Amino acid sequence: MPLSTATPKGQIVIPAELRRKYKIEPGSKVSIADGDGCIVIRPLGHVRARESFGVLKRFAGRSTLKALREERRREARR
Repeated sequence: MPLSTATPKGQIVIPAELRRKYKIEPGSKVSIADGDGCIVIRPLGHVRARESFGVLKRFAGRSTLKALREERRREARR
């Protein structure tokens, strides 16, 4: 069983073999729960998709393509 040491800030390193196995990359979200006498860490790969929900909400009621073109023109003028 791989070991990890907690830093003074409470950070731990997840061993590389486990990061690869569970596809945990920099910026990945994990849930941390108090288990029955243990700490349970679960990768949350689906969070990235959920975080993108509503991204286009600001374009509601307009043609999304038209709104994106307008925004691109504004950015090009900067």
